[in-house]
Amino acid sequence: MKTLTAARAARLASTAAAGPDRGVLARRAWRLLLAAGDAGDREAIDAVWHQWLREPRQDAFDALRRWRPGFVREVCSLAVSPTVGPASRARMAAICVEQGIAPDDAAERVVFHLLTGQFEKVHDSDPALLAEGYQTADPALRAMLRDALAADGDFDLPRILGADDLTDDEAGFLAGHFAATRDWDRLWRLTTELPVRAAVTAVRRFDDWRPDDPAGRALFARLARSDPDLIEAAERELRATSVRIPVESHLTAAAFAPDGRSIVLAAGDGRWHADPVRRYALPDGGQLAQWPVTVHEGALLDLGDVVLLEERIHGYRLDELTAGARRTLFFAAAHRGTGNGPPVQADDGFVTTIDGHELLVGAGRPLTVQRIPALRLPPPRWSHCRPVAADPRSGRLAVAGQRSIAVLAPNRQAVAWTDDTRPIDEAVFLDPEQLVTSDGVHLTRWEISGRRLVSAATRPHAGLTHVTALRDRGQVLAVGPHGFAQRTRLRLFDAGSLDPAGELPALFDRPAWCVWASQDGGRIVCSDRDGIAHVHDVVSESVLDALTRPAVRLAPVDAERLATARRRATDGTGPEGWRREYGPAVHEALDVLTAILRHRSLVA
Repeated sequence: MKTLTAARAARLASTAAAGPDRGVLARRAWRLLLAAGDAGDREAIDAVWHQWLREPRQDAFDALRRWRPGFVREVCSLAVSPTVGPASRARMAAICVEQGIAPDDAAERVVFHLLTGQFEKVHDSDPALLAEGYQTADPALRAMLRDALAADGDFDLPRILGADDLTDDEAGFLAGHFAATRDWDRLWRLTTELPVRAAVTAVRRFDDWRPDDPAGRALFARLARSDPDLIEAAERELRATSVRIPVESHLTAAAFAPDGRSIVLAAGDGRWHADPVRRYALPDGGQLAQWPVTVHEGALLDLGDVVLLEERIHGYRLDELTAGARRTLFFAAAHRGTGNGPPVQADDGFVTTIDGHELLVGAGRPLTVQRIPALRLPPPRWSHCRPVAADPRSGRLAVAGQRSIAVLAPNRQAVAWTDDTRPIDEAVFLDPEQLVTSDGVHLTRWEISGRRLVSAATRPHAGLTHVTALRDRGQVLAVGPHGFAQRTRLRLFDAGSLDPAGELPALFDRPAWCVWASQDGGRIVCSDRDGIAHVHDVVSESVLDALTRPAVRLAPVDAERLATARRRATDGTGPEGWRREYGPAVHEALDVLTAILRHRSLVA
């Protein structure tokens, strides 16, 4: 038999839709389609299928069931699909009930019976199947299932919805169910386990009922005084603290201002192209200043009123950038380019090194530079030493030699040092008594014990650069390869054990190129290969994470992070001098979160 064209098959299907009892032409068209379909003509089968969707007929149903192997599943899917209109869904559901068809999968079948109103069959099935079907469904289908569950009302809703990671809609649905049945004890238990905004919303459903215990009554009163719209505004404000700044290429240097209100960026390809050094406001990312200088190879240090620019591409040069001027503080044309590290802040000045033999210390305004020829350190002899980290709280400085590390007091006297060890690439203070170093192969955490730096933990982590301490999170951040493809990522490690603790994938869309942090670890900036600098407020992100996480999953570390944020919010000054002004919405969210943590005995 000759196959039909799509146009002819569509005309035959339209003619045949009148039915076999409606005339000679309709019967003849249907015979032609049947013969073509039985012969496997795809155009005929598709034409009958599309016509049946518009005008369902029993003879077409029987033929399609014979022709299309997945026909029953397709019809059942249409009967419960969120993308199909209500009238079409109802028509398909009626056909399924009339024909007695349902999906083969047990969990899908229970969901199908619920959405098509066959409640008796749902109640006769295993309750675990309905819970499985709901929890594996997509969000749109879950919304339809909640409507169907509400229509019957005789289900174990907490078991079906699951106890973990309830969405706002699911929390509201469950809270409404408990309120409608006046099950106040279960509603209160649910309220204390929800994220902050959902808890503030749920507490409004109570009548005159109150918890029996004093701690519960205190939390109830604090939730009742709050406003869900205000908590939502706090979430938006905290989310807006992260900003994307286009820099046209990748970052070559970056530095945060001590007060956290701005950042200085230098960008380029590292060889031929470089952008001017620019200062941007935070958190909005607007440009504040620009200097007609470029950084191909060097470092930046922002002291607030002064930006320090260190260049090492043609000799060694140290410049001071102020509001409208550039002044050279030090220049050495014959510098060998070995043993150097970026300048680190010390009090209101800086410390760096020249050729690994002497320190360069800057202080005062205007900055004056002093050269210190030798470090007063114990053996082994300190050749090629360089400052690698500074602790903003204590003023201590970490310096690294070829085979040793030392911690210096603000007066440059040695506090503690290591014995013979591998040369290190980078270091960062966790606190005045601990620092983490990377030697390119291992991460090591050192503790001061007497006059010695003692290794407290070491783990093999190769290829890490830009090691940063996120003190608020109790983690160490570094750029390094990860996974089978060894893609460059922002990797996290537990600050105590140095075990891997995941990644920060939400900060950028592509692999990270490099990362810098503020001295207190409260903010980081990373650059991707697409020329975007991603500035990320770690403290605000931690608070946002706690606000949007179910209260049942809060932990003691959240109380520590909240304490840092509250210092920002109430004093305007963090422990390291980082200034920030949160709005009233964030103040309210912090107060409510504190009450929840106190109720869960996570804070005093």
